[in-house]
Amino acid sequence: MEYHEVLENLDPNQLLRFSDGVDIFTGGEYRIIKEIDGYYVTGGGRLIPVKSRQEGEKIIHQMKEMLEIKKVNILPVNVSLDELIQLNNMSIQIDYNRNLIDDFHLNFDKDSTFIIRPLLTHYHKQGVPCEPHIRYLVTQLFPNRGLQSVLDLPNREIRKMLR
Repeated sequence: MEYHEVLENLDPNQLLRFSDGVDIFTGGEYRIIKEIDGYYVTGGGRLIPVKSRQEGEKIIHQMKEMLEIKKVNILPVNVSLDELIQLNNMSIQIDYNRNLIDDFHLNFDKDSTFIIRPLLTHYHKQGVPCEPHIRYLVTQLFPNRGLQSVLDLPNREIRKMLR
């Protein structure tokens, strides 16, 4: 980041001042900096100590990946019972950790609706590292609140998965 870019975007809350006279701007894009005591990843209001430039590059990659995931899956989505069955079948087929039992739908009216809210990004299935996916909280909205559970789904827009 160029000096003039820092001045234009400077938020005093994103400037860390250390007693040894070092000032670090934590705003802006993620980047690796080297100070007297080692390497750091800074940007996005964060300052993360790392052991090496390579570790810093890995952290930046992970942070950017998380931002992309959040762009896709930040809003809750309302779904019908039929749509929830479809999403649950997908979760089971992929072998994710969290899904509903196969015949969960037998306990609900055909006109039941549910809200699916993103909780977190998850990186394992059956104890083994895998592609990032989203863990959702599933709550019944109508006609009553008879279900509250968790469902793992791929990192794609829910509406696109239902086509």
